[in-house]
Amino acid sequence: MHGICHIEIPCSDFERVAKFYSGVFDWKVDRIPGMDDYMTFKPPEGVGGGFTRQLKPAPKDNGIFLYIMVSDIEAMQKKIETAGGKNTMKKTPIPGIGYFSVFVDTEGNNIGLFSM
Repeated sequence: MHGICHIEIPCSDFERVAKFYSGVFDWKVDRIPGMDDYMTFKPPEGVGGGFTRQLKPAPKDNGIFLYIMVSDIEAMQKKIETAGGKNTMKKTPIPGIGYFSVFVDTEGNNIGLFSM
């Protein structure tokens, strides 16, 4: 109880955001009949959520920051660039913990990658 149960990611183009996240991270993306401003996503592991047109991406220096667990940051960075995203921070070590990097998705959201 009291854990994170749902995440919403702002977007303006459902087809573009669905193609990006399903292509890069293998997320299953679905439309909900009767909800024109919302799509759901479910990653292979972890918390799912939705893409919404009702929210706007936070300015780069504000807002909650989301990290996606990956096994190989460099491989994901290549997929991100190929899919139309932009890597904004290279793979950076977190001593004794793992690594992280940051990218901007096709909707302008800043998202982090994390690996052990």
